[in-house]
Amino acid sequence: GCLRVALDEMVPITHLSRFVSNADSNYGVRAIVLEVGETRNGNPKYLLQPETIDDQVISEGSLILYSKDIKQEVWPGDTLIGRLILNSPRGKRNPHDFDYGKYLEGRDIYFEAFLDNAEDVVVHARGTGSLSLFMQDIQDFISNHFHEYLTPRSAGILSALILGEKSEIEETTRNNFANTGVIHVLAVSGLHVGYVSLILITLFGLLRLPHQIQMGSVIAGLLFYVGLTGAAPSVMRASIMASLIIVGGLIERKSDILNILATAAFIILIISPSQLVNIGFQLSFLAVLSIVTLFPIFKKRVNAFPISSFSIVGKLMLPILDLFLVSLAAQLGTLAITIYYFNKIPIISLAANLVVVPLIGVIVATGMSFLLIGSVFPILARTWAATIEGAIDFMLWFVQICAGADWAYISVRSIQYFELIIL
Repeated sequence: GCLRVALDEMVPITHLSRFVSNADSNYGVRAIVLEVGETRNGNPKYLLQPETIDDQVISEGSLILYSKDIKQEVWPGDTLIGRLILNSPRGKRNPHDFDYGKYLEGRDIYFEAFLDNAEDVVVHARGTGSLSLFMQDIQDFISNHFHEYLTPRSAGILSALILGEKSEIEETTRNNFANTGVIHVLAVSGLHVGYVSLILITLFGLLRLPHQIQMGSVIAGLLFYVGLTGAAPSVMRASIMASLIIVGGLIERKSDILNILATAAFIILIISPSQLVNIGFQLSFLAVLSIVTLFPIFKKRVNAFPISSFSIVGKLMLPILDLFLVSLAAQLGTLAITIYYFNKIPIISLAANLVVVPLIGVIVATGMSFLLIGSVFPILARTWAATIEGAIDFMLWFVQICAGADWAYISVRSIQYFELIIL
């Protein structure tokens, strides 16, 4: 572990972070376009990987270009050449303030760029392809399919749930989910990986392949889904855990959930040690660890009361009670870092999760089937789209109602490191 961290911190002299820019100076930049997106104000932004800056070779690192003046159409994989003004992202300005510079650095972005003169920009269409560009093309295909049949708002929600692309979600919607304490459902997580696994197992099962080949194909499919969603920590965790369980079954070994969880964390950190300070990594692993350790304790206490023997209503309440206890376990396990990062204690989230989590399951399952069946049978796509639209509209309405409650959350002061450790 120490060796891997040391290797991770060995930054080559040609890394972009080593480049020093002078204020208000412009530089001749040749860069590959990695992503094309929009700011929250709807203005274009481009994630660029520089190849040279003023003839100085750049081997690693990226920057963001903000500009609405580029006249040519720009696509991922294109080469952009022009003179750019490079500025270092702003850092923390007050104690406990959000450190935007550190956030971008965690995404391997070291400069914000602006055009010096839009007329000087030249864009060359991409030549050879790559795996990342292939994934980007598939993402664009899926996103376009959603936008063809759904309203922009619903298409943005579905893209976030299935692809992990949250740029199209409105700021008001984000705030409503955050204040309700259910912002986690907008991230691609273990629930989505579970549905992908189920679909893959069903598809490969229909092909009547040998069991070992079926399971190997499922693992390959999960790895593909990890790449498709941008390798979010929660997706990597769930996919690695699912793959380990499959491998355990193939070699006829019992699976221990804590060992599998620890192994998933170890593999992710070996690949990228910086994930340890990623909030998504922390929330994902703490939530699962809490559910694994606390839920059985809660369940044992509840089973002491023979609720199932009271009536049919009591039996119907058991799944709802289980979902409540899972939410309670996850919230208790992540409460300390929720306070540390967001200065909020969600109150209404325990009740909201009882509605939102099952609804997300319906939307994700319907969305994936819509993607598969709707692409093959366009006639059925309209029916599927109407179902998804109704479910998303109801979910957004419910979350808005919950977020409007005065007691939805409690705002608390910022806490210090020692308080975080005590909590």
